[in-house]
Amino acid sequence: LGEQGRIRPPGAGLSPHLCHLESDTLATLLAASDLIAVGMRRSQVEARVRAKRQALEIINNVGRTLAAELNQAKLVQAITDSATQLAGADFGAFFYTAQDAQGGKLLLYSLSGAERSAFERFPIPRATALFRPTFAGEGVIRVDDIRQDPRYGKNEPHFGMPEGHLPVVSYMAVPVLARGGEVLGGLFFGHKEPGIFTEQAEQLVSGVAAQAAIAMDNAALFTKAQNLIERLARSNRELDQFAYIVSHDLKAPLRGIGHLSEFIEEDLGERITEEGAEHLRMLRQRVRRLDELIDGVLDYSRVGRSNSLPEMIRVRALVDEVVTLLATEVQPNVNIPEDLVVLTDRTQLAQVFMNLIGNAFKHANKAAPEIEVGVDQQGSSLVFYVRDNGPGIPEAMQDRIWGIFQTLPSGGTSGTGIGLAVVRKLVDLRQGRAWVESDGANGSTFRFTWPDVTAQ
Repeated sequence: LGEQGRIRPPGAGLSPHLCHLESDTLATLLAASDLIAVGMRRSQVEARVRAKRQALEIINNVGRTLAAELNQAKLVQAITDSATQLAGADFGAFFYTAQDAQGGKLLLYSLSGAERSAFERFPIPRATALFRPTFAGEGVIRVDDIRQDPRYGKNEPHFGMPEGHLPVVSYMAVPVLARGGEVLGGLFFGHKEPGIFTEQAEQLVSGVAAQAAIAMDNAALFTKAQNLIERLARSNRELDQFAYIVSHDLKAPLRGIGHLSEFIEEDLGERITEEGAEHLRMLRQRVRRLDELIDGVLDYSRVGRSNSLPEMIRVRALVDEVVTLLATEVQPNVNIPEDLVVLTDRTQLAQVFMNLIGNAFKHANKAAPEIEVGVDQQGSSLVFYVRDNGPGIPEAMQDRIWGIFQTLPSGGTSGTGIGLAVVRKLVDLRQGRAWVESDGANGSTFRFTWPDVTAQ
């Protein structure tokens, strides 16, 4: 056998002693050497096949992991482990940026093939001639012997590998770039022998880096969403505390003021002047108004926080209940089919009707009030409406009235300016729309869309 398993021609380069062998013996030896060469070639092919199969298994595993994992720490460790295996490195490290609690950036790292203690006493890589291209996203660096690279050993204080550092001869670094081109970090690999990292290894690791960038973007979005959910939960807890303070610490003194005015009026009896009685009545009226305002603020703060499950609701029956609760002498014309049923949150839909119908009672023509409640179907959504024959709403006010504490004159009846804000907020939570139609002189029609879940 010659170099690399090639078979020499008979007698080529043979020992003088072998040249004197009988032809049969020599033929047998040559045949045996031929079989050995074939076996060696087969072993080499099988080794390459095994290596490719192993690489495919690693790529498949890392693909599944990157698609499923949203925890950034676990994600970057899986990336580092897989990329280190594919590269054939003694060890690998993934240096990446992350946000701290204040929104600032940190440079963190994960390791594979080495203990963390092997790196802890060394500083984070700086933007030296060797590391800067990777952190700048300028492409892959692959060197057979880093000691021979002109960029190596030029920086203080070590001018090369720090004492006690893991041995690095073969070196490869691959940047990890986000979809928008932002550098998320870099994968770094080392091996104690020269010429280890091949072009194929570079291609495989570059593929993992591309997948890793997408997975890290997804994990970052998930983390932001979780942080937002946590902030919303904290805000809800603060709203609960606010509601408790308002209902207990503000309403109790108000009730005391109202009762005190009644006691004063009773104690004075016939001695109270007409002007004094009027002042006490005005005081109680202000107390009631402030009490209603507090209730309105509490209602607004609780919008969308119902824990009740959706249920099948007969809308006509719900509207009739709302009209009864409002206890008014005016009977509205309700144009809603008896058999109209929707799957929804009963409390929220009732709140919307309560505010809109109550608003219509308040603003309808006092001499001859007319109120109509109805529904139209538009695709998969229901468009409900509440119409009154009041003075109407000027066009300039038709957007403003949906804001909190915004009111219009209502012929002597003042409101809190919260009801329509509650309606808008409830409808928005259902991805619906609420609006008003009016020419500013001949009544108003309030409309809102409400998704019909049963029709979807």
